[in-house]
Formats: sequence, C-alpha cells, structure tokens
Amino acid sequence: MSFSDTQIRACPAPRCFLCGAEGDILYRSLKDRLFGAPGQWDMRRCPGRDCGVLWLDPMPLPEDIGRAYQVYYTHTETKRRRSPYLQKVFDLVRSGYLAWQYGYPSNENKMVESLLGQLIRLHPARRASLDFDVMYLPYKPGGRLLEIGCGSGKLLEFLKSLGWAVQGVDFDPNAVNNARNKGLEVLLGTLQSQHHPDGSFDAIVMNHVIEHVHDPQNLLRECHRILRDHGQLTIATPNAQSFGHRIFKSNWRGLEPPRHLHVFTSPALHLLAERAGFYHRKVLVTARGAREIYLASQSNKQRLASRQRSPFEIIKAVGFQLAELGACILQKNAGEEIIMIAWK
Repeated sequence: MSFSDTQIRACPAPRCFLCGAEGDILYRSLKDRLFGAPGQWDMRRCPGRDCGVLWLDPMPLPEDIGRAYQVYYTHTETKRRRSPYLQKVFDLVRSGYLAWQYGYPSNENKMVESLLGQLIRLHPARRASLDFDVMYLPYKPGGRLLEIGCGSGKLLEFLKSLGWAVQGVDFDPNAVNNARNKGLEVLLGTLQSQHHPDGSFDAIVMNHVIEHVHDPQNLLRECHRILRDHGQLTIATPNAQSFGHRIFKSNWRGLEPPRHLHVFTSPALHLLAERAGFYHRKVLVTARGAREIYLASQSNKQRLASRQRSPFEIIKAVGFQLAELGACILQKNAGEEIIMIAWK
C-alpha cells in the first residue's frame, strides 16, 4: 500500500523494526524545512524502555527516497575559513591530541603539540570534535578503511592523509563525483551492492548515515561480515534523547524528515549492534555540534531559512552548548550525538 497524497510514495510502518512493538505517535504532519522535499510525515516512538527508537510512519519507499536528496548538501562542499595563524594553532592542537590519544605521528614542534594536545582534554566539546575527526580510530598505517555514505569525501581525504588506505561508497551520484574529483576511490550504490569479500576492511565508519537507511539491521550485518577480526566499526548519529530534542521537540534539527527514517537512542544502537554480531561495543554521547543544532532548530521553530547569524544568536548558541555540556554531566544521554564503537 502506498500513500498517493505525497510525491514521495510511502507505506505504513506502525511497528518498531527492532522490537516489533507498535509505536506511539510522537509528532504529526512534519515537513522538510531544510531542503523542501515534498510531503508531510508522522513520527512514532517505540514504547520499549530498552529501545525508544523514533521512525517515520508512513515510511518513504526505497525507490522514491532519492527525491528527498535532489538539493542535499552532499552536492557541494563548504570549507571553514580560518586565518592562517588560527589554522596553524588548530593544526598543532589536533596533531598533538591525535598523537597523544590515538598514536598518530606528530609533525614539527612536538613539545608544543604535546602540551596543546593534552590541554585540550579540559575542553570536552573540542575534544569530542577531535575524536570525531578520526572517528575514534587508533593509528593503523596502511589499514584498509571504508566510509559508508562518504558524501564529498572530506573525511576520507583527511584519514588518507593520516596513513589509512581509504575507500568510500555513496548512493548519490553528485557526491560520488565530488569525491572522485579529489582522487579518492569511491563506489556508487549501496554497501550490499558492492559484494565485498569477507574480512575486507580493518575499519568501517558511518558519519550520520544510519538514520537514512531503510534496513539498518541488514547494513550492520554486512559491516560485520566484511570487517576483519578485531576490526572497528564507528557510527555517529543524532540522539533522540538529546537536550536539544527535549527543548525544540518537533522543530529539532535531528529529526530531518523525510531523510531521517529512524532516529536512535543509545539502548537501540546497543541492541542493533548486538543482533548484527558485534559483542564488543561501547556507546558514547557527546555535545559535539550542539551550537549548530541550536541555530538550525531555532530556524525551524521560526520557519526561517538558513541565513547570516547575528552575534547575539551566536552567543545564545554558545550558551546552549555550554548548557548541554552541563546537562551531560548530570545525565549521560543528554548530548546531541551518539557515537557507537563496535569491534568484530
């Protein structure tokens, strides 16, 4: 059965794909205020205490979901601009921290790098960003790494510079072309369509991808199959239990209908990974990106398109991130982003 009142066809999805429970309606008639994809979408929440995943009902059909990505941000790439001096300081801090925390080779000024790298531990939000830069992966020169949903290839490019032998896969032809223009090996299509041999990779990473997938369980099983023994899977995804979601509710940036088909909780990711065969895993929740989430959610609330931000808005966004960092101390699941690290 499909719904004919939207240009993106959809089918009913009243039950949780993880535990089978019938979901409670959380929000009705959500719209895409970011990229203007057609349709209105209800969202359900699993009532299970050990799950709590959110999902769209009706669920967009796999053969139609591409229509929601026609003007998506993976088509282009924006670069953060820093002054040459600030960029040099940033590079020193990052190099020192990655050497100290993950064993990556440091560059020049090793004493300065080491000091700055250890001082950054006092800044939880910045430390989470640096961890994210390498997707929590320890140094493994020549290790084979696959990024699923690699977009324009920005992360792959950086990991390649650190010694990884990288490959990407993405279903968006424009994103694949952007990445290939950088000299990266990127395949077009789904992971399953590539038919990689067993044990092909030392590491697999997914940066805000799993929430876009119709069958996350099958995807993680395939990741488990193509990982080598002791290989690492790292997943980053929005946190349905975040401080920002509690504040902004249906305007929260992390919902992003209709592209975010599922929005996960920490318990749901644990369960998902366990069923895929990952028996060694840990889940972290961070406030990385809380400032940007605040700005985008505020725009959703005010029904405004993205625009130049005033200094006052930036100050409020920084205050929101600080408040979320405080909330994370009191409640570990308050952060905007879940990081799951699992080993085969």
